[in-house]
Amino acid sequence: MLSPGELRVALHEAGLRRIADALSALSQPCVLVCTQAHPDEDFLLGRSRIGGVPDLPPTVDWPCWHGKPLSFLAQFDLSDLKTFTCCQVLPSSGHLWFFYETEQGTWGFDPSDRGSWQVIYAETDLHNLQRREAPALPKHAEFLPCALTFHDFLSIPGAESLSVAPLQLSLDEMEQIQEIEADLQEMIPSRQVHQFEPYHQLLGHSKEIQGEMQVECQLAANGVHCGNSSGYLDPRRTELQQGATDWRLLFQLDSDDKPGMMWGDCGRLYFWIRNQDLASKAFDKSWVILQCS
Repeated sequence: MLSPGELRVALHEAGLRRIADALSALSQPCVLVCTQAHPDEDFLLGRSRIGGVPDLPPTVDWPCWHGKPLSFLAQFDLSDLKTFTCCQVLPSSGHLWFFYETEQGTWGFDPSDRGSWQVIYAETDLHNLQRREAPALPKHAEFLPCALTFHDFLSIPGAESLSVAPLQLSLDEMEQIQEIEADLQEMIPSRQVHQFEPYHQLLGHSKEIQGEMQVECQLAANGVHCGNSSGYLDPRRTELQQGATDWRLLFQLDSDDKPGMMWGDCGRLYFWIRNQDLASKAFDKSWVILQCS
């Protein structure tokens, strides 16, 4: 994996000396997730996947919201991830499952959106997992199964993130950083990623489309509506915002033709979790933001 020192050199060579030291120090390791179409019936029980149907313990019910089943998005066998340094913050065994509201009517800025997604964690025994058939879902809310490969990478925080905003990046600097990221991804074997290809990612810095999300997570999760400017003018913001940096990216799910996923207009779903909730395995306290162009 690229080191922060190597990133600093790349930034210097691109003429970004003004920000090279600060940006490389702020970089974080992540895991890029690549999809490949794969028949559900050929999946081994418990195998990591995006789309298809999940393998759940018999004690875990298919999650619902307002009486309707959620769409299954992804399943991760955490033993697949334990060799990655950044994944040491995750349990070393068990499974994570991700679900989201079928009609994409919730975007995460409304406190009442809570429950329209679910992240489920369980210690698992392959002998106790059961492949579940999806409940009656609209066709557009069922996704094709995809096998996954995982790749170490170094994520650079976005220009509007809380940590980078003080650097006041210029448009030219932001474009150069995007080019550097694309070039670095080309170095991943068999990845051949370009800027506009699906960008699924575990941990690290989010690849945001519409800007910073930590404050939005903190406010909405604590009852402040952020669908317009009134939420950011709420008198509770000053105190609540102190906890914004507790939020970190858990999983970023891009629009992707292979499973047939489209979030808004070529957008992404971002699953966020507070550091303290991650440490206590309280994945049910995650918050989701949907952003699109």
